[in-house]
Amino acid sequence: MSNQTKGLFSVPKNDYVPRPAENQRHLRFGTPGVAENDEVRIHGEGISREEQDRNLAELKVLVRERQRQECKEREDHKPGPQSANLASALGKYATAIAQERLENPSDLTSSQNLPPVQQHPDEKELLNRLNKEAQTRQYVENYEMEKTMKGGLSANVKSAADKLENDLNAQHK
Repeated sequence: MSNQTKGLFSVPKNDYVPRPAENQRHLRFGTPGVAENDEVRIHGEGISREEQDRNLAELKVLVRERQRQECKEREDHKPGPQSANLASALGKYATAIAQERLENPSDLTSSQNLPPVQQHPDEKELLNRLNKEAQTRQYVENYEMEKTMKGGLSANVKSAADKLENDLNAQHK
């Protein structure tokens, strides 16, 4: 690092040139990424892009259905706290997948990027898939980094699963 003089103070000049983002991925997320055209499963975890996209699509459908339901039930015709909880679950899951793929979460959840969902998704099945994915990711993070990253992939997927579980519990009260 060299110094550069500006006015009365010596200002350190930063000679550091960052590496391209794709080379730093392991520093930020702890795991290698998947190229857009990569056919292999992510990290060998058994979680395919199709499964992730299906989970995103089903979460999005659940959010929309809950918003419609709450708008009909409420006097002010605004979505309520349950749809906000589901929207938060969608956001957490989209954030995890976006970190994995190095993409923008809002791009992942746009309609043209998601597969169509034929019928009402089974929330319990989706919850089981999210919990299984969170456990798998946590195992991989523990293996690769010897700890679970706070705010990492497994934490975000687990948070999404917890929010979906809270929604299911609130429905059945």
